[in-house]
Amino acid sequence: MLIGTGMPVYVAAEAVDMRKSIDGLASWVQESLAVSPLSGSLFVFFNRARDKVKLLWWDRHGFWLALPLQFFINLGLPSLAPR
Repeated sequence: MLIGTGMPVYVAAEAVDMRKSIDGLASWVQESLAVSPLSGSLFVFFNRARDKVKLLWWDRHGFWLALPLQFFINLGLPSLAPR
């Protein structure tokens, strides 16, 4: 997978339960974004504290679910937690 080669990227604006598996995240994509999870797009999900991230995408081999290492996700993103 090469990001930046015309692959659409969707970032979930709301917090997603990080206990969700591939099936749960794919269902969330269909219901919340009205996009097919089989479209070949990259879907990015954060937890409420925005300190965990999951990446989901489909290619000809099936679904891929990535959980990047902790140091990679300390991007200084704003929290989704109520203030």
